[in-house]
Amino acid sequence: MAAVIQRETDHVAPLLAPIPVAAVCRVEIHDSFAGSMPVWRRMEAGQSLTPYQHFDFLTAWQDTVGEHRQLKPYIVVAYDTNDRPVMLLPLVTQREAGYTAAFFPAGKHSTFNMPLWDSAYAAAASADDVRQI
Repeated sequence: MAAVIQRETDHVAPLLAPIPVAAVCRVEIHDSFAGSMPVWRRMEAGQSLTPYQHFDFLTAWQDTVGEHRQLKPYIVVAYDTNDRPVMLLPLVTQREAGYTAAFFPAGKHSTFNMPLWDSAYAAAASADDVRQI
């Protein structure tokens, strides 16, 4: 992510040709972890992730703590024009005091609140590209 945030791409070799942010053509929102499992597993394959980003960890957390706290999954997936997922943002929502707030699942129980990124996209994206998504 340092390459994305600080634009330090000189030493980052993309696995695929860079994908311009304009190629993100659709966003899909899943209201369950099970519904997002196929795309989540696809994005996990071949990526360097922390244990806190894995489907199994966050699903177990949601099935125990999240359900107890009445949190609802809100998993956002951005796709490119080739229908390839380039970003998966795992969130949960909670309604409180008349508003709904979205936040990363596992809160203080995990130490890495970050989306899953396609490595080629992350290597080519700027901080502005990420903010647009």
